[in-house]
Amino acid sequence: MRKTRPLLPIFILSFLVTIQSTLLAELYTEDQTEAQETTAHPRKIIPIGNLEIVGAYSDIDEGSDLWGGGISGSFSPALRLSDMYHLIPLYSGSYKRIRQYVAQEEGGRLYNTWQIHNASLALRSQLTDKLSRRITAFGTWNLVKETRDEAFGDGLYDYRDTGGSLDMRYKFVTPNKEKVIDHNWGFQFFHRKYPNFQSLISLATVTAAEKNEKDFNAVKFSAGRAERSADGARWEINPSLSLKYFVDKQLIDEDGTLDMDEEREDYIVQVDFKGVRPFKAGRWEAALENSIIYNYSNLDFYDSRDTVVLTDDVFTKHYYTYFSALIYPYLTYYHALNREKMIMLRAGYSVLFRNYLNRKAQDSSGAYTDTDQKDKIHAIRLSASYPITKLISWVTSFDYTFADSNHKYEKYYKYDYDVYQTQSGISIKF
Repeated sequence: MRKTRPLLPIFILSFLVTIQSTLLAELYTEDQTEAQETTAHPRKIIPIGNLEIVGAYSDIDEGSDLWGGGISGSFSPALRLSDMYHLIPLYSGSYKRIRQYVAQEEGGRLYNTWQIHNASLALRSQLTDKLSRRITAFGTWNLVKETRDEAFGDGLYDYRDTGGSLDMRYKFVTPNKEKVIDHNWGFQFFHRKYPNFQSLISLATVTAAEKNEKDFNAVKFSAGRAERSADGARWEINPSLSLKYFVDKQLIDEDGTLDMDEEREDYIVQVDFKGVRPFKAGRWEAALENSIIYNYSNLDFYDSRDTVVLTDDVFTKHYYTYFSALIYPYLTYYHALNREKMIMLRAGYSVLFRNYLNRKAQDSSGAYTDTDQKDKIHAIRLSASYPITKLISWVTSFDYTFADSNHKYEKYYKYDYDVYQTQSGISIKF
């Protein structure tokens, strides 16, 4: 079988790398002449962080409600080594007990309890007055419980990431001081490991392939531009290209056998946009967030339909290839109690469209239709924050999420569901 190599991601990758290298070289050369020596400051630890503790109530359309809660936060004892160098260790983590459907590649799965931990160590270098560099090593540990009796660390979809990144940032102010403009470029590499996930084939046969079929290595190239005006208006756009190389997932042929010479590869082109416009003397803000994703995968899918006969088997080319678009407008109201305390109220509505380009929808019996699978996930989001002190606030949120799909076969995954979530508690910043 000839290895699939889509031209669009390769072209975009080459274009991004070329543009990054050219612009970075020009900006660094131009800005070096503007660098000035500043008065040296002694080494200093600058601790920053936040902590949020909430109670929660959640309910789903098909199942019982759940009283739970959560705790989340982050802490960074940043160390200023000199005016040019900062060493920034960072930990962030959260624990949640709340009903939520999380989208996996095949569909949504219900989770009640999970925790996630992130740790990183970054060295930030101020190369010139305008140009800075950040080198980061990081790790992520995601743990989920699918049943009450399951222990943390035994979840089927538990994963851990290890990797590093290089980010460059060029920041300048326009001559009339009307705008602050940021340009950024980045490269990231990481390895994702699912320690508990094994295919049914590998469980049934000791010598079978694909013992670690969800594990992959990934590289990501990103670039972006952000602008902030003197009147508070701001916007940013961030395109990126991610390449995922699976280490133990073989391609499948039309007869259902594995192609042991070829492995799965995915290419993700993504563009994120955010714009915020204040009005009424800054008491109101209108915002819009968009995300457009094209996910290409060379992995096909062979469905045996859980029968021994071959006549009803279905082979789907590029089963995981899809296009998605997220639209999220929201409105925020601010009311100042004094110079240090601000009430915040926010209301928004988001909708996610995901269209699979080759995957056919199935009816409730599992029979395939002639229509491509199309999913829609809607969410109504309300939140509020009331300051108790300068650093402590009471926070409350309500989310109603409802998903709709023309894919009605839900033996293993959910595609149509309703979820209600309410959370309230204390937020502390320091």
